[in-house]
Amino acid sequence: MTSRKAESILLPLAVFAGGLALWALVWEAHLFHQSALPSPVAVLHAFGAEIRNGRMLNDLSTSLFRVTIGFLIAVALGIPWESGWGTSSWRALPSCRC
Repeated sequence: MTSRKAESILLPLAVFAGGLALWALVWEAHLFHQSALPSPVAVLHAFGAEIRNGRMLNDLSTSLFRVTIGFLIAVALGIPWESGWGTSSWRALPSCRC
């Protein structure tokens, strides 16, 4: 394995492990209420439970649907809006004729 390839794999893993360690340390120090910052183990257990009962897939598909609809509405409104700005003689910023 080349050093570049090793670095591209190890660096993200080190950042993830560091973030996980920081999360565990902050949780152990009880800096936040348990409902505001649950332990990493509690989150892992809850994640597994959500996958087992099928709710995770349902919530994921609902969220992706909402994001897609929002994007399509933005495109449907934004393209005609900006096309209108392009043909208007009024400009918010002076055009650069470089």
